[in-house]
Amino acid sequence: MSTPVLLRTRNLSRSFGGLHAVSALDLEVHAGEIVCLIGPNGAGKSTTFNMIAGALAPSDGEILFDDVPMNHLATHEVARRGIARTFQHNHPFAGMSIIENVMVGMHARLQRPLWKTLTQVRQHVGEEQGARDRALELLEFVGLAHCRDLDVNTLSFGQGGFWKSRAVSHPGPGWCCSTNPPPGSRIPNARISRTSCAALPGKVSPCC
Repeated sequence: MSTPVLLRTRNLSRSFGGLHAVSALDLEVHAGEIVCLIGPNGAGKSTTFNMIAGALAPSDGEILFDDVPMNHLATHEVARRGIARTFQHNHPFAGMSIIENVMVGMHARLQRPLWKTLTQVRQHVGEEQGARDRALELLEFVGLAHCRDLDVNTLSFGQGGFWKSRAVSHPGPGWCCSTNPPPGSRIPNARISRTSCAALPGKVSPCC
């Protein structure tokens, strides 16, 4: 491919006692490429994603993102460098609105420290409004803008899959990985899922 390699694993392995969940995985994902890991339960798909996202330390091997080693970074540092992760089950922040939950995904890109937030109120308000406007754009894209101010717990499981995918897209990550893609068992949902992946910026590589 003509696009550069965005994510690369070399000999990536993870063992749990005598169980080898992932063994010597060599993987390359190019910028803008959509990749799926397919296998039965227990094949090591979620374990692979957990290692890449920094939630689980590899037993052996190397993870490179934009040619930068990622093995020893904490989860929040991995996210700040551009790797976003969603999980099979929806775990929104209860008591917050749908749009506020999407805005949470922006935290890794908002660099204003607390003292500046307290002393530079006007700039903080502008930054917050920019995050809200971007969150609304993402909700409009998946057809949830009309319920943006509702409590997030009012969403169905399927709708939750779509707000979740938009939340990780909010900060503009370089690589998105999801244990399960947004629900696609119904034709309209499948079209939204496909369009959502295709509309990600060129350097973003969704993986499911």
